[in-house]
Amino acid sequence: MSENLTNDSDSETNPPSPHPGQPPLIELDELEIPAKLAAIVHSNPWMSPDSIARDTQRIMQMNATVGAKRQRLIELADRVNAAVQPHTACRTGCSYCCSMPTMIFQHEAERLADASGRPAVPVRFRSHDHALLAGLRFYGQACPFLNEGRCTVYAARPIICRLHHSLNASPANCDCSIPPAERKGVGQYDPDYVETPYRLLSIRAKPREPWGAIQEFFP
Repeated sequence: MSENLTNDSDSETNPPSPHPGQPPLIELDELEIPAKLAAIVHSNPWMSPDSIARDTQRIMQMNATVGAKRQRLIELADRVNAAVQPHTACRTGCSYCCSMPTMIFQHEAERLADASGRPAVPVRFRSHDHALLAGLRFYGQACPFLNEGRCTVYAARPIICRLHHSLNASPANCDCSIPPAERKGVGQYDPDYVETPYRLLSIRAKPREPWGAIQEFFP
């Protein structure tokens, strides 16, 4: 009887996956995401919304080249990544997010080309809405730089890759083999705190710079 009670309890805490062989999906509300976020900001006061907004604004207004400003935002993204990492489900070998549409600018593609030795294919300029819509067709397709679950251009990876993470207890909710309508939410420290200033900086510097899915630049 006690064994049956244990099994019932487990099934309530971790509902069975609708896809056999995959870990159970965890409801976002059960993960105490707000508590994790509060702990992160408590340990890193510079990550409060007001503080990080001031930092990004200061970088945007620097008397420096666009390249230097981008590098400062990348360094800030790496600081965010290091601060959230102890609270995330992300581990070496987990590559679920590498099958999500990853949108990059042409200058990021050029940096990846330099790091990998693989030439980037020219991508025409489109509005960001049209580019994003085109990028959605790559949902579930692995990044071209993923090899056996590991990033082969990790040091040169785009800024959005540096900021993406999951504060969930399990990485299962990031699995792109599960239809989007069936996936639960993924808790995050909002990547837009740093990614949006980076995108605005790039658009202001070159309004018609091509932007598209990483698979478009590296088919």
